[in-house]
Amino acid sequence: MYKGWRLVAFELKGVKVKMETYDGHKVRLYNGKWCICRDGKICYLSRLIYEKEHGVTLLVKQRIYYKDGDPKNLSLDNLTLKRPSKFQPIEIDPLNGAITKNGKNTGCYDHKGYHLVFFQGKQVFAHRLIFEIYHKTKIPEGMVINHINFDTSDNRIENLELVTQQQNMQYQQLSRKNNTTGFKGICFLKQAQKYTAGICHNGKNIHLGRFENARDAALAYNQKCTTLNENENCHYTLNPL
Repeated sequence: MYKGWRLVAFELKGVKVKMETYDGHKVRLYNGKWCICRDGKICYLSRLIYEKEHGVTLLVKQRIYYKDGDPKNLSLDNLTLKRPSKFQPIEIDPLNGAITKNGKNTGCYDHKGYHLVFFQGKQVFAHRLIFEIYHKTKIPEGMVINHINFDTSDNRIENLELVTQQQNMQYQQLSRKNNTTGFKGICFLKQAQKYTAGICHNGKNIHLGRFENARDAALAYNQKCTTLNENENCHYTLNPL
């Protein structure tokens, strides 16, 4: 059944070891792993060496993993009961907004600064994943997650809030670098020296007029939001005045 045998060479406690037999049985290569045939059963050397050096008896369901992925490397420091890093699940810390793997940050960032990670075979936004994990629920259809401080890389759970698409559009207007007024939907026209108010509704920009000061423009914006909320069941948030 087992054809031939090969000389096994590896390091044990820093000392190079060569063996043709182990425990009185010839060492053979089976399914890419070193083993011996004892009492009619295949015994893998990785398990035997691990048990002997650590003074333990492994359960049948316990597996030996190879840190470098090479099953022929029987060096003691290459044998572990923990899965290699490529199988390690990610760790999610909602309080700190961190997603790590083996103690290191994982994932990448898109051009808008959003953190992307692989989860269950799919690439997902970290802020959405953290929100769902923390609240133990799926984000409802039509709802999105807003970064309260406008920093898309800050995924601490205290910085994430559930909002509608309309509300998120408002926050995006406020977060734009050219918005120096501090109000949603309000911009200062430098050439005209006036403040303009506008709102994006159903994909269309609605111009609300020009005003001498930012407060008057914000009042006009709030009035339009209130009308849309009452008549079309929208969820626009008002500017604090």
